[in-house]
Amino acid sequence: MYRIICTALCFVSMASFASAQDSASRFEGPYVGAMVGFNSYSLGDTSAFGGKTDDKMSGATFGGIVGFRSAISEGILAGIEGYVNSNTANKTYTVSGVSARLDADVSYGLNATLGFATEQALFFVMAGYGWNDISAKAASGAANASASSSGDGIRAGIGAEVPISDTLAIRVQGDWQDFDGDSSALGGSAGVVLKF
Repeated sequence: MYRIICTALCFVSMASFASAQDSASRFEGPYVGAMVGFNSYSLGDTSAFGGKTDDKMSGATFGGIVGFRSAISEGILAGIEGYVNSNTANKTYTVSGVSARLDADVSYGLNATLGFATEQALFFVMAGYGWNDISAKAASGAANASASSSGDGIRAGIGAEVPISDTLAIRVQGDWQDFDGDSSALGGSAGVVLKF
């Protein structure tokens, strides 16, 4: 009886190990993706520009990701991922009769990822560093006046991927980014990931 129980337990553990490895292999390797979402920027104190002490702007995002993942343990994958997004968030301020529009143009960066694979999905967390190009252009009172800058800081997020075929998966994620402690961005997105 003891031998039968031990043999059964060995088969169960081997099957679990194989299942975890199979689950992880579905998400291993290089991949690219297309994402669409929404970002809300916390701008901090903009009262000097006619804004609020805790001002915000928000808008849609469109972009892509490219990355690589590798299994490091049973069902556990680690990887690296780059992203670039075009942002539509904007805000108009008026100071001394001059109106200027602030635009969150393009964001980009690099993240490390850590994921746990099951038979149905991959759940992951990510952390890295990102940049956001911001521009301001006079809307009235000062023709052709414009300026641009770039904010940067740490970025973190969480998400999941659900396979719909051997190479395609649906992805959803939420992320947060700090910009030098003065402002931040919070967003969510969804898209399609293609694995090679």
